[in-house]
Amino acid sequence: MRYLNIIITALSLGWVATAVCADWKIVGDTTEWQIPFTPLDDDGKEFVYVGGMSTDAFKITDGTTMYMHACGGNNPLGDSIALREAGVDERGLYIRYAGKEDMFRLTLSVDGNVKSLKAERVEYPRNLYIHGGPFNLDAGDWQIQDAVLLTTDPERPYVFWYKGNLHYNDIGAEGGSFKLLQKHDWGDNYHPEGTGNVSLSEAIGKPLKMRLNGEDSKWTIPADHSGDGYYEIEVDVVNLTLTVTKFVPGEARYPRAVFAVGAALPCGWPLDNTTAMQMDPVEDGVYEWEGYVTKGDFKFTMRHGSYGRCWVSTVENQPVFSGEEYDVIYEENYFAGGDAHDYKFVITQEGISKLRLDLAKMKFTVEGQPSAEPSQVDVVKEEHVICYSREGRLFLMADCDERMRMNIFSVDGRRVAGCVFARATDVALPAGSYIVVLEKGSGEPPVRLQAYVR
Repeated sequence: MRYLNIIITALSLGWVATAVCADWKIVGDTTEWQIPFTPLDDDGKEFVYVGGMSTDAFKITDGTTMYMHACGGNNPLGDSIALREAGVDERGLYIRYAGKEDMFRLTLSVDGNVKSLKAERVEYPRNLYIHGGPFNLDAGDWQIQDAVLLTTDPERPYVFWYKGNLHYNDIGAEGGSFKLLQKHDWGDNYHPEGTGNVSLSEAIGKPLKMRLNGEDSKWTIPADHSGDGYYEIEVDVVNLTLTVTKFVPGEARYPRAVFAVGAALPCGWPLDNTTAMQMDPVEDGVYEWEGYVTKGDFKFTMRHGSYGRCWVSTVENQPVFSGEEYDVIYEENYFAGGDAHDYKFVITQEGISKLRLDLAKMKFTVEGQPSAEPSQVDVVKEEHVICYSREGRLFLMADCDERMRMNIFSVDGRRVAGCVFARATDVALPAGSYIVVLEKGSGEPPVRLQAYVR
């Protein structure tokens, strides 16, 4: 009797080892496809698969025996269905109306000889956005318009990718923190699982769990810029994981975005700069913007709401023409005085133009403006006013918003033209030499210029 007890115990232990080591899979009933389950515990009692499903019939196998529904309906979607060993010619289970982009969670429970399967439809967002300090283009708090749309994986619609540079932002709020947004708003957000911020370095090569909503914690990169560089981040919104699959340390050579702003552009000079025209990055360090421009001045800025960090001309009120190349200089804070300045570029003709800023060469070019030979343009500058002529027209630009009265006289003293303008105006004149008199309403002494029209 004692010998019999030993045999029974050994057989029991053998079954447990088999259950723990069983290779549970979903296999096609009539087609050759199979999907492995993932163990949810260490005792081999629960397994899960999360992902897409075919509408073909399938069975469950432990690597040796096939299983199907015990009786009744064969659709495991919803309630748990008991399983039994399947006959060779018996039709297995199937999920009705499983679409190509539908996701399911199949949970297999194994408790001795009792086995059951439950399928649940998993809802997930069709788009995902990343936002935070490294993506913030404002000088202050994060702005929703700066959120970046992630790329959807072509094979797994529930997986999203960010592939690009992340650098600690020394300007604005929470310069090294970011989170994930279900929509292009602040509604539903994904955060690191648990409480408190989590270093992104912990996700390199291994998935970190995340959660939907709750505490507003973030993933972070350090303020000492040791985490700056190129990242490839995989976000799985069904299995709720974030993984850094690639990280290459490196410094940021060029800004994430550059904006064109000024009187010549549709945005004008707004106080908060929220409508600045964002230029398209066309290659490393090169940015372009194309649209309708009017006569007036403009410059380039690095941030919403900050005119201080900007790229400007090396010449005050520099008129720009197609076919010419102009030097640009970066000013961190021209308000500080000294050698710092805020010299603008000037558009001379309204219409469609393309602005191209090359920070690799620190050059600016424009298309869509008139061409100008140096011999055809005479530029005169006097007390914040620039005057030049081109193709039979006299152009005047002022670097203030105050309205001014302009009178133009021939060399013999005859008044030939006049108007009231703010910032910029032009007038057609016969070729010759003229005296331009500009008067401000504030009562300051008039400005007199000698101009030449060719």
